Amino acid sequence: MDREPRLPLAQAEFDKLEMPTVEIEPREWVNLRFRQYANQDDLFIARPGARLTPRSMKVPCLYLAGEMSTSFMELYGDRLYAAKVEGKVLGMPELEIDERIFVKVRTPKLRLCDLVKPGGAKKLNLDQGTLWAADLKFPQLFAEAILKHPAGVDGILYKSRHTDSVCAVVWNLAAATMVKKSEVPLGSCLKVTDLVSCTLFDEPVSIAGTEETFNKVAGMGVD
Repeated sequence: MDREPRLPLAQAEFDKLEMPTVEIEPREWVNLRFRQYANQDDLFIARPGARLTPRSMKVPCLYLAGEMSTSFMELYGDRLYAAKVEGKVLGMPELEIDERIFVKVRTPKLRLCDLVKPGGAKKLNLDQGTLWAADLKFPQLFAEAILKHPAGVDGILYKSRHTDSVCAVVWNLAAATMVKKSEVPLGSCLKVTDLVSCTLFDEPVSIAGTEETFNKVAGMGVD
């Protein structure tokens, strides 16, 4: 029998918990988004479908990945897995194929809640079942509590469950600068990518060994 996802402690009690933190030096990341939002003014957004966006939806966030393939999998990994299990072709609207592009973002030094370090999430009474719960209300409530914690972190560092690569979500209180965007649509990147045993656009797709291809086609690796 599956256990119910956890709720964070009441904020006054949550604030007494030791916040696991890590400092991230200035660096570049990537983000996959619709072309119309690929500009500095629209970098941060609050979306109900985003797992670690604070539940109130009053704080726009920016999701960041270290590699283009991880940025792709953070958006499409669940759908790819479902297609693989069911032996089906993953269909994608033409809008997503033609209008999603990769952008490169530079962040200053950040102080983040560290959910990557062993035992970090446990300090907040957050377990993996809750972090990856199908009902996004639960991880979003924890994100809200982390945002309000007196530690004053800039966001959350976590691992992609699809690629095991380190990712981050940062609040709009943290500075971030878009430094480059690709003019190549997502569809062009994927059509030449050799990926696992499900299919996109009637072609085999997998995530292993794709980073070089993403970089070459989109013309923008992370330094």
